[in-house]
Amino acid sequence: MRSTVNWEDPGLPERDGVQNSVQDLDFSRDGEILVVAVANLVLIYDAKEGDLLHRLRGHKDTVYSVAFVRDGTRFASGGADKTVIIWTRKGDGILKYTHNDSIQKVCYNPSTDQLASCTAQDFGLWSKEQKSVAKHKVFPRVLSSAWSNDGKYLALGHENGKISIRDNKGAEKHVVERNAPIWCMAWAPNGLSVGSSGSNPNPEVLELLAVGCWDQTLSFYQATGVQHLKDRKLHFYPCSLSYFSDGEYIVIGGSDRRATLCTKEAVRLCAICDKKDWVWSVCAQPYPVLDGGNGDTGKAKASPMVAVGCYGGSISVYTLNFSLVHGLHQDRYAYRSNMTDVVVSHLPTDRKVKIKCRDYVKKIALYNDRLAVQLPDRINIWELSGNGAPEGPPGSNAAASAVRGGATSTRDVKGGGPDMHYRMRKEKIYTTTPCNQLLIVANHIVIAQERKLMLCNFSCGDARRKEREWNFDSDIKFIRTNGGPAGREGLLLGMADGRVLKTYVDNPFPIQLLKTPNSKAVECVAMSYNRSKVAVVDEDHRVIVYELRSEAGEGGATATAAPAMKAPVRSEAAEEPALIGRAGRRGQKGVKKELASADPMANMTNDDALKSDVELSAAMKAAASNVQSAGGGRILFSEPNAVHVAFNDEIDGMLAYNGNGVLSIKTGNYPTHHQQMEGAVVGFSQSKIYMLVGDKLHVEDPEPEEEEAEEEEEEGEGKEADEAKKKKKGK
Repeated sequence: MRSTVNWEDPGLPERDGVQNSVQDLDFSRDGEILVVAVANLVLIYDAKEGDLLHRLRGHKDTVYSVAFVRDGTRFASGGADKTVIIWTRKGDGILKYTHNDSIQKVCYNPSTDQLASCTAQDFGLWSKEQKSVAKHKVFPRVLSSAWSNDGKYLALGHENGKISIRDNKGAEKHVVERNAPIWCMAWAPNGLSVGSSGSNPNPEVLELLAVGCWDQTLSFYQATGVQHLKDRKLHFYPCSLSYFSDGEYIVIGGSDRRATLCTKEAVRLCAICDKKDWVWSVCAQPYPVLDGGNGDTGKAKASPMVAVGCYGGSISVYTLNFSLVHGLHQDRYAYRSNMTDVVVSHLPTDRKVKIKCRDYVKKIALYNDRLAVQLPDRINIWELSGNGAPEGPPGSNAAASAVRGGATSTRDVKGGGPDMHYRMRKEKIYTTTPCNQLLIVANHIVIAQERKLMLCNFSCGDARRKEREWNFDSDIKFIRTNGGPAGREGLLLGMADGRVLKTYVDNPFPIQLLKTPNSKAVECVAMSYNRSKVAVVDEDHRVIVYELRSEAGEGGATATAAPAMKAPVRSEAAEEPALIGRAGRRGQKGVKKELASADPMANMTNDDALKSDVELSAAMKAAASNVQSAGGGRILFSEPNAVHVAFNDEIDGMLAYNGNGVLSIKTGNYPTHHQQMEGAVVGFSQSKIYMLVGDKLHVEDPEPEEEEAEEEEEEGEGKEADEAKKKKKGK
């Protein structure tokens, strides 16, 4: 997660040495307006741009609380002048009423628009249908309050640690006693699901209240007063908390001078910002879930904003960008879910397993049967158990260990299928080292930093006891595994100075394969199936395909793989062009004739072939826009508007790349096929292309219907030709 400052206002200057603290703030339900209580003013801001729209002076003393109604057409404010004022969103006063003591908190019922105003002595309930305010005595001082999502319950947090849960008429129903002031509280938007199972698709949803107590804990209670989960130790005094609209995350501000992002179970994830003063108030912007946010379109949710108000008077709005953390290897795809879980999917069968890490997942890496997950202080290693389900009956030691491991499959594993049961290895690698990219191979973890690679054995225990380290004089822009036997795997690196390097985990010396023209930084690298070609996407978004020269090649350039990485020996028959598309479906009959007619070099003499080679070389140079070969590779192909590239894992000369909403497929010397398709190419297996669209991985089969139509058309033409021959014979 990365936060960026959307806008910031330093606030009002000090007056007579007294700081004008931000007491409260709230977004309108559409997220477009932000109201702030500071000093004796109510400030109205444009939430996106930060423009101050109105400065309201209706109060005569400090304003302690502001709150919007559910439809966002009006809001209420209350303060030390014992007055509650209701305003339109344009700043016009509508109504005013008073209490006998200063107003500590105001909040609107999300169901009935009933307004609760709380003081040190009582709280009042008012709605448009009422001519007077219904007041109820309380003791001691109310510090916080919140309505449940269904509007049935009003929770009050008192100065002596009492939590009072009342109905919408003010009658007290349940009481929870704690030993420190209840400074902030909020109801979870989605509540707590109870009784969820396969036989019960509609579980009961209970209201859940999050409570920030000044014993430095965050706790959760049901509407009945029953505690849910154990107290979460915060190690600071919580002053304000706010749920995100989907209920998955909580923002907490307090004495640690930070706004902290936590999961809905209060697992701390990261700091949104660091301030010079206590964070006195936080509020997450209500945001809609875009159409398809959790569906097949892959569109992500809108990036939410968080408003932060400090004791020193500054007002800041931050935009949160939740980056996608994922990994792909062969037919398995792993991604982070809800910041603390990892979901592994077997793409051909769509079987999935969820691994609950119960901590902030920072990086994920996949390789064969291995899975690495980086958490804030360690790297956990998982591996496939070797069978689809834990051995032994329910309740046995094997089944119990599987449950403790935290992996639960979303599909029934009976009846065969791929192994989806991951178990966590005993080895852990403890590290707090910043990591740009994480890789895993058979027996090692690779940690990539800006100009350094660290190789750690699974049993090292601590990343400082690394087995090997590579230091480079340029930044590492891209890295991927390149296969190989256990303990001798290859790594492919793209550098900021334009070099493409290859190294092995058992070798301290990298090999330079090539260097891009004009030393353009390498953004993406892919190597072909037989390791004879390398595709590079540079910083100008140009894809360039190189043919690696062998040791006996021109100029004696040495860019071949090490013996452990040599391509498999293939027979002469295997050197024939792979049959794809229409030829592949129609079989061998008539294919050689078709290929001969399609290949302009099929019937050429040696002189003609030499001449054609020269013309082809010139054509490729023109296509490459005068890009010259460099660093041990001969340029075969070059084209602009590329962001990602991937070779096919079965056909050596076939690759796919994308850019500007266009997917392109190139096979040998044939023309490039283009089609409109959003997303990023992350894999190419057989006829399937793996496209990352937003935060969803899609498996695409480019235009199969058109190819089938062409095949049927050819068959029709063949039938017409046969009928014509029969007629001639008849004549």
